[in-house]
Amino acid sequence: METIYCLRYNDSAFHFYYGDLTILCNSWKPEFLGVSYHTLIRYDWSKPYKNDKIEIHKSEVIKSTRKKKIIYGTM
Repeated sequence: METIYCLRYNDSAFHFYYGDLTILCNSWKPEFLGVSYHTLIRYDWSKPYKNDKIEIHKSEVIKSTRKKKIIYGTM
């Protein structure tokens, strides 16, 4: 399983998904997030991070371990 962070601005219906906090914080200026990278690194992710601007959820992506078969055919 892989970790994923979901960012949502409180005044928007858009969700943004990131594979790690570095990418999330490099994609947005701290004044847009209202929180620093160092604060998020130290945060206890047992509950979502919320402030007056954003909400960030930490979750996991579950992927199939089954390999797809590619079938080549002719018509």
